[in-house]
Amino acid sequence: RIYIMGLDKAYRMVLSNASPSGIRGNLGQELKMIFRFYPDQKQVKNANALKKGLNPIESFKGVPVFIAEGLTIRKGREEIIPIFLNKEDLENSWTSMCKYNPDQPLKPIIQVGSLLELISKMETEPKEFESFGFFPPSDSVEFVKRENSTNPSARIMPGIFQKI
Repeated sequence: RIYIMGLDKAYRMVLSNASPSGIRGNLGQELKMIFRFYPDQKQVKNANALKKGLNPIESFKGVPVFIAEGLTIRKGREEIIPIFLNKEDLENSWTSMCKYNPDQPLKPIIQVGSLLELISKMETEPKEFESFGFFPPSDSVEFVKRENSTNPSARIMPGIFQKI
């Protein structure tokens, strides 16, 4: 089964302790569930390419997030700095912005970070990150739309951003 949930709930599940699964192992012991975030390997490669100074032994660890310097998205009266889980979505947003702001460079300056480290910083320094918002990967949004057309209980919460 695939369950669709927000990043906030998934993060709480990752932080939680191992929980009973209701499944018994070969020796009759109850197996426990542990939740983890696993990065998209294509995005790990993108992160490594952006962090060229890393040698192969020090390759990027964790789930990468991408932020473009100078890219903001207006939501109502607010300017939100988008945090992308997918470098291609960041680049597409940058290209769209450049159509309306031709004085911007064609290529963005991209900062790469770790999802769990960023969320941890957001929890300890909420004021510093109040203008940031997560931008769901476009392929995930399309998946939810497809699922919702065949299974109406599958949905993503309204709006593109989850304000922190």
